[in-house]
Amino acid sequence: MRLRPGQRDTLEIPLWRGTAFPATPIEGRMFYRTDLDATFWYDATRAKWLGDLEADGGGYNGAMGGAGYLTRFGGVAFSATIGIYVPYDATVVGLSYSMAAALTGNFEVRRNGSAIASVSHAGAATGADMTLDADFASGGILSLYNTAGAVTNPQLRVWWRRHAT
Repeated sequence: MRLRPGQRDTLEIPLWRGTAFPATPIEGRMFYRTDLDATFWYDATRAKWLGDLEADGGGYNGAMGGAGYLTRFGGVAFSATIGIYVPYDATVVGLSYSMAAALTGNFEVRRNGSAIASVSHAGAATGADMTLDADFASGGILSLYNTAGAVTNPQLRVWWRRHAT
């Protein structure tokens, strides 16, 4: 394509908007919720409207002898009341991890102390599951937990998207 002086090379993408999502969504369609002041995309795999991808994480310095919460900034342990506060309804879409050696066990994402998503780390020092689909309500505390198995220097990242109906 040849541009003339003063001509711009742009692609216009329509951005639908309103206070309610379209009744017949299309995969990948973008929609701006004016009442929430947020942009969402329709995810046909999960059959819901989801916002921007966000992530946070935690880890543990050294050897974890078995089940327990991982830690956050300054070594403060996650718990049912200490962790990542998310002020809106959201969906956990993934969990990724790395650790010093390949061991067998599970990592969980918990909300207020109850498991909402889990990923097995069976014989892999690194891994991810980005197909999770765990909705949770606003106002809770997300935390990261090792359910069993001794792991050394685990580092986890939980991935979520805002969810609205």
